[in-house]
Amino acid sequence: MNDLMTCQSSRYIYALIKSSDAGLLQVDAPGGMCGSPIELINAGEISAVASATPETKIRPQRKYLATHQQVVNWVAEKCSMLPVAFGLIAEDPEAVTRVIDSNSPTLLEQLSVVDGKVEMSLTLRWAVDNVFKYFVSQYDDLKEASLLIARGEASRDEQIELGRLFERLLTAEREKHTTHVLDMLSSIVVKSELQPQRDEFDVMRLACLINRSDVEAFSEKVFDIAKDFSDDYGFAFNGPWAPYSFVSLSLFLND
Repeated sequence: MNDLMTCQSSRYIYALIKSSDAGLLQVDAPGGMCGSPIELINAGEISAVASATPETKIRPQRKYLATHQQVVNWVAEKCSMLPVAFGLIAEDPEAVTRVIDSNSPTLLEQLSVVDGKVEMSLTLRWAVDNVFKYFVSQYDDLKEASLLIARGEASRDEQIELGRLFERLLTAEREKHTTHVLDMLSSIVVKSELQPQRDEFDVMRLACLINRSDVEAFSEKVFDIAKDFSDDYGFAFNGPWAPYSFVSLSLFLND
């Protein structure tokens, strides 16, 4: 890790850490934006992980997004941190220290929430070819209504009611399975956030904040939970990641 650079170029910010953890970032640093070395900007109890850049704005191109994420992931592997959204650039190191100083109580509180913790993502999906047909096979009411429509015997109102019934059952199934999974994870997960479903096949998308030491236990628990479900369901989990879902940063660098 290079000492704080003295050139007066802008600074691209990746993350915020406790200054007491700075020693954990002394080795194996990846390259920063535009090839600049990673550096730490100390502002009392909090330090910013940053790199010099001649740019005042960086477009979200794939190579820049990849560099940003690589640095964030590297920091997350080493210590507790607050990840910063892509594209935050300060005009100089002093601007970085000013914004940290002005937000220090909030930042320290958020660092305490994620201290020693990482984020894991967990997804549960219906592993079937067609969710509606699967529900028809599971619920007699849906099956009877579907047969009426197939025979051309259902009124328009009955067709509308079939759609509403399917949506009610879909919601109820999602809530039931989500509650079960959360209950089973309660001994490991410190906090959780439900994420929006991406399509009809999603039962649940969950962001989980866990202790860094519990990553293996989390994996084992997911495999145990999966045993409660038939082959009509599929689990997937990823991580550990920086705790994006459990951090709320609103940093404004303008004076």
